[in-house]
Amino acid sequence: STNPITSVTDSAGNTWTRIGTTHFVAGHFSDGEMWYSANAKPVTTVTVHNASVASVSFEVQEFSGVATTSPLDVSTGVANTGTAANSGSVTTTAANDLVVGFVAGHNNAQAITVTSPGYTNQPQQTTTGTNIATVITGVQVLASPGAQAFSGSFGSSMYWSSGIAT
Repeated sequence: STNPITSVTDSAGNTWTRIGTTHFVAGHFSDGEMWYSANAKPVTTVTVHNASVASVSFEVQEFSGVATTSPLDVSTGVANTGTAANSGSVTTTAANDLVVGFVAGHNNAQAITVTSPGYTNQPQQTTTGTNIATVITGVQVLASPGAQAFSGSFGSSMYWSSGIAT
């Protein structure tokens, strides 16, 4: 909450845009953010910048066939404490929308199980050291429009954040 991501850069000089706002549990560094670069050139490195040294866990994904201008339709995010995380709901308006969701945990390396059906999940990423951060993402191309949420569960209570974007 006091050390949000300030920018994202990459080796090709693409422009990165933050989706929505930072979500966090008051007083805890359980931030979760999504960023995108529309019509991006291929990259070899992506760098996440914040105000001071911190543990950051992130995933980078590349998609083709996405709108190159105004690619973001709707997004939402939530943060809390507990054994289950849920992004909140968004409603898509078109078939074939790409939906991207995440669940991130703070100061805990336990496994996160995605509980939303139909998503193809990426391997969970976890930092090591004093301030552990972990994240898992999932993607889905919708057959028809409707309400969507991204959720996950874990064995013991932790600070978490979750988000979804279409």
